[in-house]
Formats: sequence, C-alpha cells, structure tokens
Amino acid sequence: MSNDVVICVHGTFAEDKDQRDDGPRWWQRGSTAWHHFARELPSGVALPGKDERLFHWSGKNTQTDRLAAASDLLELLYRLELEERPYHLVGHSHGGSVIWEALITAQLLHERYQPLPTEAKRSVSGLSRRFKSCDLDDPALPDRLRLPRLKSWTTVGTPFLHYMPKQRWYHRGWTHPRVSLAGGNPGLTPQLDSARQLPWLLVVPVILLSLDLAPGVEYNGFGEYDPGSGWVAALLAACVLLLVVSRLMAAHLRVTRRLTDRARATRRALPHFGPRWLGLWSRHDEAIALMRSTAPTPPSHYAWLFTPAGEQGERPAEPKAPDLPIPVQFKKPPREVDHFSAVVRGRRPFSSLLTPLYWLYNRLIAPRAQRFISGTLLRTAQGNDLPGADLAYVSCWPLPRPEGSGEGMPAELDDALQRRSAGRVQEVAPQLQQLLAQFALDGLAAFGRGEQRAELSGAADVLVHTGYFDDPELIRLICRHIHTMSRHDKPTAPRAPRANHPWLRQAYRDRRTAELP
Repeated sequence: MSNDVVICVHGTFAEDKDQRDDGPRWWQRGSTAWHHFARELPSGVALPGKDERLFHWSGKNTQTDRLAAASDLLELLYRLELEERPYHLVGHSHGGSVIWEALITAQLLHERYQPLPTEAKRSVSGLSRRFKSCDLDDPALPDRLRLPRLKSWTTVGTPFLHYMPKQRWYHRGWTHPRVSLAGGNPGLTPQLDSARQLPWLLVVPVILLSLDLAPGVEYNGFGEYDPGSGWVAALLAACVLLLVVSRLMAAHLRVTRRLTDRARATRRALPHFGPRWLGLWSRHDEAIALMRSTAPTPPSHYAWLFTPAGEQGERPAEPKAPDLPIPVQFKKPPREVDHFSAVVRGRRPFSSLLTPLYWLYNRLIAPRAQRFISGTLLRTAQGNDLPGADLAYVSCWPLPRPEGSGEGMPAELDDALQRRSAGRVQEVAPQLQQLLAQFALDGLAAFGRGEQRAELSGAADVLVHTGYFDDPELIRLICRHIHTMSRHDKPTAPRAPRANHPWLRQAYRDRRTAELP
C-alpha cells in the first residue's frame, strides 16, 4: 500500500522560473525545510518521490493566475482520487489561497454535476475541458469531487481573499443596501436577471426596421426603399451599438453570477473541508497586514451580507476603499519668491490667463485622475485583475471572522519568529546601507550587477512572512497535525480528533465550535 503523499503549494513570487523540483526554496527537494519535513512526518506519510513531479504554478500576484493554479491543483487531486491515494496539502501565503480556491471549485462541481445524467453532463461545458483526466461516465464522479481522500490541509501565513461583484447601473453590487446573498435568490441583478436576456434588446430596432415603421423611410414608387434622412443607417448603427453594449453587460453579469456562486459555495464548503484545516499565521505577518489595509471592511458587514433580507436589521457602516493621497494637482505659480528681493519674480508669462485652466483641472480632472491611479495601485497590490470585482474582505480564516477568533499559532512560536526576523534585520542592515550608498554613487545601474541583486534578494528573509519554514518547530507542528488527521478516519465527524499537542487540541475545539459568520 502506497504512503500518503504531502503536496506543497508555494506562494506568490516563490516560483522557480525553470520549473525545477530541486532547489533551496521550502517546497523544493533538497531545501532545509524539505529535510525537516522528511524527518518529522509520521510513518505512512511521505513527500513526493524522486519519480514524482512537484506542483508548480506561475506565482504571479493576480487572481486569475491563482484560479488557474487552483484548477491545475484540483486536477492533480482528482488523479489521486482515481488512484485511491490519500494526500495532505500544505500551502504558504497565496499558496493557501490556491488550495482553498481548489476546494471551492470542487464543491461547486460536486453540486453542479451530481443531479445530472451523463448526457446532460456532456452538454454542460467546463468539467471535461478543465480536467483531462475526468471521466464523465464515471458513476462515482460526484463522490470523487468531494475529495474523500483529502486527509488534511494546512495554510501558513495565508490571507484569504473574498471577491464580490461591483455596483453597476444595471445590477446591484455587494455594497448595495438591499443586497442579501443568503438563500438561493441571486439578489444582485433585479433589472436584468440573466445575461441571456440582453441580446433581446436588439429586437425592437430590428422589428421597426423590418416593418418599415421608422419615420423618414418611404418607398420611391418603384418598390424600393428611399434612404431619405438616413434613418435606416441610424437604426443599423443603433443595432451594432446595442449589440456591443449587450455583450459587455452580459460579460459583467456572468462575472457577477460566478462571483456570487463562489461566495455562497465558500460557506457550504467550509463545513465539509473545515474540520481538516489547520491555519497558522503570525500576528506580526507583514503580508497579511498589508492585504488587510487594502480591504478594511469589517467582518460584521460580511455577516450582514449573508443574512436573509427580512432579517438583516441595521446595516453596518458602508465599506469604503482606501484612497491613496497621490499628488496630481497643479498649483498656480507664486507671484513672489520668499526670502528674495521683491524684484525677483516667480511669475511666468501669461500665468493669469492660465488661472481658469488650473481651476478646471484641479476641480474636474485631478480628482478623477487621483481616484483612477489610486484604484489601479490598490488593485495591483491586491492582485485583483477580475473585471467587475472588488476585493471586499481579507481574513486569516477561510471566512471573515471577528478579531480574536482563535490564535494563529502558539505564542512562544510567534515570538520566536518575531525575534528571528528582528535579528535578521540587524544582520542585513549594514548590507542595505552599502547598497544605498552604491546606488547614490552609481545610480540605478548598480542594481543590474549580480552581486547587488544577490544581496538584495537575501534581504527578503528579514520578513516574518517569508521566514515561517525556517523554524523547525513550525514544521514539527504541521507534521503533528498531519499525524493526527492521518489517524482520524472520519475528519468530518462532530467529535474533534485527539491531538498530543495542547495548542492543537484548543485549535481543533475552536474550529469545531466556530459558527458561520
């Protein structure tokens, strides 16, 4: 009987550009963390062998790349299900997001394909194209999509990202005061509930054109149309314009529907996959703090959003995206320069004539430019490249929960990570001073030198977020969780598994008693 396998999923910017399985990164063979895992894993559980390919993904900071990686990971898990081989997942940073997105996709596919016969499954696009190893004729397909051989999954320093549809003039967004995602009612598109209805907007001008009811279109006496004042061309142009607009609206509504489906599936997936989850994060994690600052919506708003419409009560404070103070305004040149003689003027030619232009730009253009640049920078930092989507919530749990809902790791381990990070800062401070001095002398060209790039890349280890797997105690804690779950035959049972670590026991109890927000 083959061993349980541990699949490691790296985070953003941690990929190997050459797709190598051997290297110094924590998830690669030969690394220090790899040796710690091999030594601490319980009997019957092992890392992938030398003849097995490790999991790779692009590591780019975009949600589309994370979703694509989640599909690739789910295909790998489905192959393991076909082989009836148990497995454990360990993800760092956005690698944990990739794991969670894969589990949400599995939940959606299980619900979508379970009640359909084989003929209907073939007519529904998505599964056969997404997973080459999927057999639609397999009667056990819905059960396999429940991933019964997933023994455990662990996330380390993962900010869970929750995307919601934006507000549009033709449908409601997640910030609308009358939106509720509870139950089966979409609640987001009251004007045009289905994207398939949008092309019907073309029916009216086409009927007018075909019945010759448009004004100004007359026969010329020979059974032919007289273009007259050009209403025929105008109607044709209106048809083309409506077609383009309807396609754009249909695309946005499809994104809205899929975002809504995934948001609801998240709440259904957690009771099934949650009992097998271990989340580890430090209260000093820089990446989690940064992501939270870009989406500061409180968890209370998330609970309100998933409350039935008649029971929502008073709406929490409206969430507002942070606004970066980017200086894009132009100031009028001063008449005189301070501390100089009054004879020296700072006045430019025709400056008085430009005063109205300054006013118009600063009042009308500059605020919009500032909001556009600020929004672009925020979306880039968030990795949000989904059209028509907002990053609404960032949490350390798979669902947004209030602060203080359980510790992210043992306090002594958290303090040890912080001390190691502070000690690393003191070590690299002289190197950074030398690099800054070199940049001051040689400019940015100094960055192109190999030795400077190597020193700067080594300075990335000063962060708590990138130093989790440098601590053997954290790896030992993960392996204890794997050992506990590998012995627990029914991870979804109401009773929590017995762990031989006090913090793990408390974490399991908190996870079992936690209610959906």
